Amino acid sequence: MDTITTGIGGALLAKAFFTDRFAPKGEGAANPAAAGTAPAVPAETRTAGAEATKAVGLRPRWPASRTALWAFVLGSVFPDVDVFFDAFSSSPVASLVLHRGVTHSLVCLPGWALLLAALTRWASRGLRVAAPSFRALLGLYAVALAFHIWTDLITSFGTMIWSPVAWTRVAWDLVFIIDFVFTAILLGPQVAAWAHRRREGVARRAVFGWLLLSGGAVGVWWLARAVGRPISMSAVAVASVLFFLLCIAPLWRGLGQRWSRAQWCRAGVAVFAGYMLACVLAHRLALSEVKRFAAERQLTVENLAALPAPPSLRNWTALVQTPEGVFRTTFRLPHHGPLQPRFYPHTVPAELAARVRQLPEVQTFLWFARFPVLRHHEVQGQHVVDLADLRFGLGDQDNPSAFTYRIVLDARGNVLRSDWLED
Repeated sequence: MDTITTGIGGALLAKAFFTDRFAPKGEGAANPAAAGTAPAVPAETRTAGAEATKAVGLRPRWPASRTALWAFVLGSVFPDVDVFFDAFSSSPVASLVLHRGVTHSLVCLPGWALLLAALTRWASRGLRVAAPSFRALLGLYAVALAFHIWTDLITSFGTMIWSPVAWTRVAWDLVFIIDFVFTAILLGPQVAAWAHRRREGVARRAVFGWLLLSGGAVGVWWLARAVGRPISMSAVAVASVLFFLLCIAPLWRGLGQRWSRAQWCRAGVAVFAGYMLACVLAHRLALSEVKRFAAERQLTVENLAALPAPPSLRNWTALVQTPEGVFRTTFRLPHHGPLQPRFYPHTVPAELAARVRQLPEVQTFLWFARFPVLRHHEVQGQHVVDLADLRFGLGDQDNPSAFTYRIVLDARGNVLRSDWLED
């Protein structure tokens, strides 16, 4: 999942279940009207802010509850720090090995949580801010890191959750790597909680929140058209109506102020859980269509999958790997009739393919790719071999997918150059 969405999701979870535990007694509810509705707070966590104040000897700039919120958000985005790792490697395929590796590992999670908790306690003293206890921070970071790992597992990219013990990539194929419905569900309740947090200026904030979310829907509509995955304006209108009900409708009789921030966010978590259940069911239906196609064609299947495709959970990509090549098509649910995929054969001569497969970069690419296709053509007496993973599309010979690794060899099969194709 994209880093922004994981950060938004981390903030939702923190506000729903954790930050009020570190607020001074009586300040757990976001709205004055909801005072007293926060869950009971253990004495140990209620005194976290006081302990931090005593440790620095000065009045803190902000309470421990705010530090807990930002710590959880930091933990929910931290694993993506690995995008910078390939800057220290000369290999053109370093990102395939380094991204979603040790920072996304369940094996390494305790170590990262310890490190981040220690750094937060140290920084809180220098910045003169109250912070939860080290033990509480350790728990917050562990949950936040696990949340990030989970949001990556549900996509199709693959996450090495057992590294460095094992380097296999796990992918559940439930959600596309950028899912705007997913993001909206995580963000909407937080905007509504902010809009209705107090009586003064509530109408202005509610209208602003509605316009902000509706403007985001229009932006998604424009972006989807730009990348060739158009969304109908009727879908944008429906989204705007839902955002109206979320932000504006609770103004009636002050209904929105009867809920605390935690209650708004818990309602968001419940809706989010329902959406994930819908994604699981949609994936099962889509996968059954792919399996039916493979069985009807009596294919020798090496691998098959139904991968989520934008812009909604109704859109899926069918992929079936055979020894000769890959079948691929896109379809929508509910689907009627047989799938009609296109076949992408391997076109590299056997001797040339064997030579290419000996290259370390090619071995890395093939280790990463779930549905690889090797294509060959000649240009001015030189052999051109393109490697693509059909999870990310293919294109054609003149306009191949950006996620294509190209090897150019001379007439004798000696490698002249190899690298990713430029966009």
